[in-house]
Amino acid sequence: MKQCMKTNCYKPSIKRGKYCEEHRSNKRINSEMKRDDDLDSITVPISLPPPIIYDERKHLIEEQDKEYKENELIDLKRFEEIENKKYEKQIKDFEIDSLRNKVFSYELTENSFQIKFSMSNGTKILHYFNNNALFEDLFEYLDVYFYDNNINIPNYDLVCFPNRIFTKQQHMKTNINKEFTTKNIVILIKNLDV
Repeated sequence: MKQCMKTNCYKPSIKRGKYCEEHRSNKRINSEMKRDDDLDSITVPISLPPPIIYDERKHLIEEQDKEYKENELIDLKRFEEIENKKYEKQIKDFEIDSLRNKVFSYELTENSFQIKFSMSNGTKILHYFNNNALFEDLFEYLDVYFYDNNINIPNYDLVCFPNRIFTKQQHMKTNINKEFTTKNIVILIKNLDV
């Protein structure tokens, strides 16, 4: 920093000047004041976007919040549906596994029945049952078969010659050796939903 040029003055000079604040000239003081006034008078136009009215902004925020909450509810419902379907499938898998263990745990003897199930689409299913098996075992076997092969027949009856109909409601505890005398039986599966 420079020192003031006035004799016997040891104060630092002002910026871009030769003298200190005390010894500077009136001409310099006037020119600085004029320059400050000129700078104050200069205005630069600034282009700002039109101001958003508070009510419009508030309305926009409320609308966005509402849409967000609606979408959040939709996502939550979708997630719950997926979880419910997974849970229902696990329960169905558990039920089918227990039925499968029961159906395929029979010991076959010479008195076992050979039953050929025939579906309306021409598919034939052959399975052997003990002579002390119940119609409940036949229905359980078919439920397992339908589940394993992705066949959607939830409601069905068993029909055999001559027009004998066996339903889940009436014949579950009926023994098959009381209804059939022969060991080779053909039973039609009648879909009740068609």
